Amino acid sequence: LSEQHSLTQEESLARNSCIQIVELIDCLEKQSSLLFQIPEQLFIPLKSVIKGLSRLPLVNSFARTPPILWSLGW
Repeated sequence: LSEQHSLTQEESLARNSCIQIVELIDCLEKQSSLLFQIPEQLFIPLKSVIKGLSRLPLVNSFARTPPILWSLGW
C-alpha cells in the first residue's frame, strides 16, 4: 500500500472518463428528482447514451468499486 503508482497518460485518461460517466449517472438520478430540467426530447436519447457508456466493462467495474477501495490504493 505504501508504493506510489503513477498513472500513465492512457490510465489517467481512462480514469477521468470513468469519473465523468459516474457524474453523468448521478445527473440522471437528479433529473428524476426534478432538481434541474432537461427537455424530454433531449433527456431520453441522452439517458440511452449514458446507460450504454456505463455498461462498458471499464466504466462498469469502476462505477461498482466502493470509494473506500480507491482510497486504499486499488
